[in-house]
Amino acid sequence: MFGGLFAHGFQVTFPLHAKAILGGDFPEVAEQLEATLLGVSIPIEEIVGSGGGEAKETQWLRCALFNQGWRKRSLDRLSRSWPVATLPLAF
Repeated sequence: MFGGLFAHGFQVTFPLHAKAILGGDFPEVAEQLEATLLGVSIPIEEIVGSGGGEAKETQWLRCALFNQGWRKRSLDRLSRSWPVATLPLAF
């Protein structure tokens, strides 16, 4: 999982049981994330430039994920106790 990201120098960490959950229950989501992130290219001007609001990288990533069927959601309450996987998630 995420071999392409590792090959391109990405650093990927999996807190707690995230790797098992993502790879076992949502492999198609992992593939979508990897494909989207491999399409990211950030010009140096956008990194060192100033500005406010939503960064261009954030806009790009949000639009790319939206085009793959991901929709913006707000969670009213997050549980601080494990398992977080009990939260209703839709991809």
